[in-house]
Amino acid sequence: MQNDAERKIYKIIYNYFYKNNQMPDWPFLKTRTNKSKEDITKALQGLMEDGYITWQEDDLQSILMLKLGKSMSIPKSKENDMNRFYTEL
Repeated sequence: MQNDAERKIYKIIYNYFYKNNQMPDWPFLKTRTNKSKEDITKALQGLMEDGYITWQEDDLQSILMLKLGKSMSIPKSKENDMNRFYTEL
C-alpha cells in the first residue's frame, strides 16, 4: 500500500508526463511536493518496490511508469462522489 507521499509523487509524475511528454526534473518535484530530494527518492523507491515504476536512481528521465491511471489506489473524497452524482444523471 502506498503512503501519501508516494501517491502524491505518482500523480505529479503521471500528470506532468501526460502534459509535457517528459518526466519532471528535481526542482519541479521539490517545489510541487515541498519535500527534500531524499524524501522524494524514498517515495520513488517505494513506488519501485510496489511495481508502479522503474528508474535508475538520480535520473528522473529514466522513470518508466508500469501501472498507469486508475491502478493507483487514491482515496475518494465526498466532493468527488457529489460531482459524479451530478454528472451521471
